[in-house]
Amino acid sequence: MRLADSQAEIRQHIAARNWAQLREVLADMPPADIADLLLDLEKSERVLLFRAIPRDPAADAFSHLDPDQQEELLHDLSDE
Repeated sequence: MRLADSQAEIRQHIAARNWAQLREVLADMPPADIADLLLDLEKSERVLLFRAIPRDPAADAFSHLDPDQQEELLHDLSDE
């Protein structure tokens, strides 16, 4: 599945609060793709997505962000 297709599906799951299905989609995605996805989402979606990811894959995706992006994500998470 292309990242754009995954992004549309992920946005639908976030909007519908389908956390189990969201985790299923994310389980098959490489951490670098999850990191790219986090950068493409709106702040509210980004926060919900990151919180839905299990701890180890979230840490892997976080490591693919550059330091400024990591700082922005941490700021977004602490705002919510």
